[in-house]
This record gives sequence, structure tokens and C-alpha cells, in this order.
Amino acid sequence: VGNDTFLSQIINFVEQAQNSKPEIQKYADKISSVFTPVVIVISIITFLAWFFVGPMPIWGNSVSNFIAVLVIACPCALGLATPTAVVVATGRASLKGLLIGGGDIIEKAVGIDTIIFDKTGTITEGKPSVIEVNFKDHDDSILKDVASIEQFSEHPLSKASVKYAKEKGLALNEPDSFEIVKGKGLKAEIDGKDYLIGNEKLLNENGVVLDESLTLKQVGSFVFISLSGKHIGSIVIGDKIKVSSKETINHLKKRGIETWMITGDNEIIAESVSKELGIDHFIANALPLEKSTQLEKLQADGKIVAMVGDGVNDAPALAKANLSMAMGTGTDVAINASDVTIVKGDLSKALEFIELSEGTMKIIKQNLFLSMIYNTLLIPIAAGVLVIFGGPMMPPVLASVAMALSSISVVSNSLRIKNLI
Repeated sequence: VGNDTFLSQIINFVEQAQNSKPEIQKYADKISSVFTPVVIVISIITFLAWFFVGPMPIWGNSVSNFIAVLVIACPCALGLATPTAVVVATGRASLKGLLIGGGDIIEKAVGIDTIIFDKTGTITEGKPSVIEVNFKDHDDSILKDVASIEQFSEHPLSKASVKYAKEKGLALNEPDSFEIVKGKGLKAEIDGKDYLIGNEKLLNENGVVLDESLTLKQVGSFVFISLSGKHIGSIVIGDKIKVSSKETINHLKKRGIETWMITGDNEIIAESVSKELGIDHFIANALPLEKSTQLEKLQADGKIVAMVGDGVNDAPALAKANLSMAMGTGTDVAINASDVTIVKGDLSKALEFIELSEGTMKIIKQNLFLSMIYNTLLIPIAAGVLVIFGGPMMPPVLASVAMALSSISVVSNSLRIKNLI
């Protein structure tokens, strides 16, 4: 309720983004801090020059040109150049299902040359289902125990097993003990029976030898089950690739961005997904900290790395990436560790954000140029230089119109951001 609702979080995200300054705004502020006193000096010199050298009326011309210089050089457009672009960009992003953690995040996406994806829930739907089961005996009793344990896990693979058991009409119990082994699986005791449920690493570390008669034919995520130190069953769980994944990765590669997939899944399924999508590199059987370790290696090689994920396991890597994007359909810890939240989990939005960021930064630079060119070119005219060549003076009213036009041009240019995505 209240501030804890997702709607409230969206509002806070947008407000924070629109109130924060990107690095380029700090440069604009520095320029303004130098430009303003310089203009004041120029206006005083203009006044003195017209007062002592200019034609009659001395006071009228001196004051008029003094005011015209001050008005024409007012750095309003310079002050608007970045904030208007940030407000339009963050507003447009939120309408497109992208929540940006701050105006400075827009700059982070510029220059990204490597992007790392998690698999489950990011590249794939994250709603896997059981596609093959191979138990040694007592299928239903083992499945009932496994589902009873896995109902307390948030992992998508566990949810698939629970759903499968419920569809078979099995009534679930509660385990006596329950422990999550990060990146590997579950340890639990139920009705006096000790279970290990997870990947091959979990069983190997606990001295359990895999039974070759319990191999699986289908390609998917393998879940191995051990009872009292013996391998008694295997489950293969498949996860559908998102419709947008292949097209998004193709577009990223066309932009020269190197693609990686780092997943806790086994080598077979990781290779299968990687080949289907044309991903440049993949790492399988990765533990949570291995994702962040690989990311740091890429950064050490001079890469500017973006990370896209959705789970607790992705949080360390998301926190260390140059740009981090989390699926809004994922866990709170992943969302909190990220710079950008993709509300509906559509992977194509990651590409859209990169395009929006690059386009916004170009427009900000154009805005800075437009604001500075007005001031630079019109200050001499406001100071009365044209009079030397027989031209007219610029009255303060006309100077104010020119100053307003510079602000209008900056705001109008910023509104073009709406058409970027």
C-alpha cells in the first residue's frame, strides 16, 4: 500500500531521474559560471565605450546598448539545454516502459560496446515447464517430496516443478528443514528424508555419483535429485525464448556491440540458446559471483559493459556494470541494483534505451551549440558593432526577442526526443 506500491515506485523513479543532473549538465553549469561574469564585463565596457566615444545622445545609447548586451547574453538557453532534454527523455522512456534511475544514467549508455545477458527470465520467458521426468521408482512420491520442498524457492525452475506436481493433483507438505545453496540448488529434509535438489555441482560437492540410467534426452535445464546420498531422479525443464530476443541481439550486433550470455544452466542448454540467437560468447554453470567476475575481466580489458538480468543471482553483476538494466518482472534486489528497469521484461527495450540515450546526448550537444551560438554571435551586434559599418543598433526589446528565440529553439529541439523511440 501507499509508498510500497509499484505505481509509487514508478513515480519516484521518474521524479529522481528528472531532478538529477547528467555530467554534461555540470559542464554547462561551469560554462555559465564563467560566461556570466565575462558578459557583465563586456556590458560595462560597452557602456563606457559608448559613453566616452559614441555619438549623441550619450546616456541613451550607452544605457540602451548596455542593457541589450545583458539581455542577449542571458544564459537562459544554456540553462535549459540539458534539463529540457532530460525531462523529455525520461518522460518518453517511462511511457515506453523504461524507468531510468537518474538523468546521469542517460550518459552511461553512450559508448557501450559489450552487453551481458542472464538467460532465465531475461532472454527466455522465465516461465519454464517440465518437459521430461526420469525417476528410478515411486514417481509420484518422489515428485511430491520434491515439489513440497521447491514450493519455498523463488527460482523459476522450482516453480515449474511445483506447477507440474499440482497439475498431477499431488497434495504438498512442508519440509522439516530448507536451505538454498546459491547458484546450485536446495538442501532439505522432509519426513526424515534428506534431499539434494539442484545442478550437477551440488551433487558432486556432496559426493553423489550421477546414475547413467537416469539421463535425459531433451535439451533443457537439468534438475538432479538425490535422496540420502543417492541419485534417484532427474527432471528436464524447458524455457521458451522471448519473441523479441533474437531480433534485439541481431540489432545489437549490427551496432558493433559484443554479446555475452552468462547462465547457471548447463553447457548443453547454454550452447543451444546461444547458437539459436547468434550470441557471440556464453558461459554455462556460472555461480552468481562468476557473473560479476567475468564482467570485471571485460572491464579490465577496456570494455564498456552493460548487464541485463532479472534475478538475485544477477545483482552483484548489475551493481558493477557500467550500465545495468533489470527486468521489472524479476526480483526487487535486481531492480534496486540496476540503473534502468524494463517494466514488462521486453528485451527489445534494452536496445530502445541505448538508442534513446545516444539520441538524447546528441540533442543535448546540439542544444548547447544553439544556446552558445546565439550568445556568441549576437553580443557584438548588441554592443553596437554594426554602427561602425553604417548599420543599425539593436534595441533592448529586439535583444529580448532574440534571447527568447534561443530558448524556444532549445526547447523545440529537445522535443524531437519524443520521436527517437
